[in-house]
Amino acid sequence: MKRRFSFRKEATRITVVYLLFGLAWILFSDGFVHLFTVDEETLYKINIVKGWTYVFVTAGLVYYLISRYLQKISQTMDLLHQEIEVRKVAEDRYKSLYEEYENKEVLLLSLLDSIPDLIFYKDTDGVYLGCNTAFEQFVGRPCAQIIGATDHDLFEKEVADSFREMDAAMLSQKQERKNEEKVLYPDGREVYLETLKTPYYDEAGNVLGLIGVSRDISERKGREKEILYLNNTDVLTGL
Repeated sequence: MKRRFSFRKEATRITVVYLLFGLAWILFSDGFVHLFTVDEETLYKINIVKGWTYVFVTAGLVYYLISRYLQKISQTMDLLHQEIEVRKVAEDRYKSLYEEYENKEVLLLSLLDSIPDLIFYKDTDGVYLGCNTAFEQFVGRPCAQIIGATDHDLFEKEVADSFREMDAAMLSQKQERKNEEKVLYPDGREVYLETLKTPYYDEAGNVLGLIGVSRDISERKGREKEILYLNNTDVLTGL
């Protein structure tokens, strides 16, 4: 709309200038000529010269007005091209950074998925933001269904309440917490997990959420139970 209005305004300006010049020429040129002569033959010759003069003068005037306007258009186009180049450089830079970010994200996700420990992260409201393959297996759902869910969406109420209570305590104290718990996998396996949860922050030091890492310690718990049994049992009598 702005460009269309500018075109109309400039066209109107050129027309008005041309019209005013033509009217002034008609109104004043004849009177000016009659100040010097009233001879008809002389006036005829002067009018011919005056007519050609009007043609050349108005042509020059129109040329000046149009060339001036075209110069403005050229300057505007140059600025537009410069802006396009700046935006193109910015877009190329953004594209490069985005591709670099995607590559790093793929690398990070691949690294997380290669770790056998359960890894997950949530925001301060307990909403899952991501996880690795091991955590997917624990929950029994793909990561796409875990992201955006809460513990109450994924686990039984008693388990979810326990998780949320531990999360709230850790976030309020802003200190990492470690605990051991017995959990049940969707396939019926019962394992012991040692879970470490720690808050993570933004650049201003505000808590954004928590990161959790859970490790299967079932084998260790089995050895501890065996050692405890041996320490408290007579190997000869079994009592």
